[in-house]
Amino acid sequence: MRASSLVRAHGSLLCATLPIGMRTLMFMPLVFVAACGGTFEIDTKEQTCSEDIFSWSGGLTRHVLEGGGTGAFDYDPATPGHQRVEGSYDFETGVFNYALVWEDGLVRTIERFQGQGMLWLDGDMDIEYTHTIERADGSSEVVTVREQRFGCEVSEQRIGEEFTSYIYGTYDASGQQVQREYPVGANLIVTTGRRNKDGSYEERVQDYEGERYRLTYSETGTAAGDASRSFVDVFNDVSIEGEWSRGAAGTTAYTYSVSGGGYDETWDFVLDLAGTGTGTVDIGGTVCDLEVEAFACERKRCGELRGSCDFPLLAPRF
Repeated sequence: MRASSLVRAHGSLLCATLPIGMRTLMFMPLVFVAACGGTFEIDTKEQTCSEDIFSWSGGLTRHVLEGGGTGAFDYDPATPGHQRVEGSYDFETGVFNYALVWEDGLVRTIERFQGQGMLWLDGDMDIEYTHTIERADGSSEVVTVREQRFGCEVSEQRIGEEFTSYIYGTYDASGQQVQREYPVGANLIVTTGRRNKDGSYEERVQDYEGERYRLTYSETGTAAGDASRSFVDVFNDVSIEGEWSRGAAGTTAYTYSVSGGGYDETWDFVLDLAGTGTGTVDIGGTVCDLEVEAFACERKRCGELRGSCDFPLLAPRF
């Protein structure tokens, strides 16, 4: 427990005089600790995680280190798709504000992070912030995040517009093992996966089964936004089975079947980031052309089946 913590800086002392409690992977109220003077630099002798995480990861701590430890930073990260990280961290108040700029032509254009919290020189971190994601189609998303790193263990609580999710991870020599929890209706889905040093990832759900819901999927992707998923999604005995594949610019191709509960459909279509595209749907042997604009679907050239339609499944936004 750190009842009154002295945090060593390179060449001087950063002072911390408020009680901050025990460091555990728990979502407790933040107590902010003032700091004074010095240049921030990780104390490798006392680093709580034995892995070299700050050369490729580490979030806000890494950004401050990339800026030379003064609190201000502006650099070009090596992660594919990321063009620039620019911002600052105030050691006196724990307040930070920075932006991650993406390369042209990708789904995301800029991500903004604004919040407050504590960085320790042994590599630990406890921060809370708003995360705003801006996309090339003009849409945006705001998530409230509590992020903690103690030793090689990390945790995040992410409160979005639709639901709250939790992420737990453990660093190792080549990346991070990750578990994510999120709700689907009354069901709590737990995924397992991995984030690699180059920004690529994999995530899977292995045969989740609730009272009326079953889910299996396997997804892989890159930091730039490319991703693909194969899945079986069953609700009330209606099964959606197939795959989708998304390019870095946001264009997504779908192929899946819907069966059970009176359904016999095969969907095959492509949508760009703005939700415009074409395809077909085979309904019990009758094939309709699909014309889509802003995710509004119309069945065409199929007699009595023509008209507006809803997609049984779309990929999550990146």
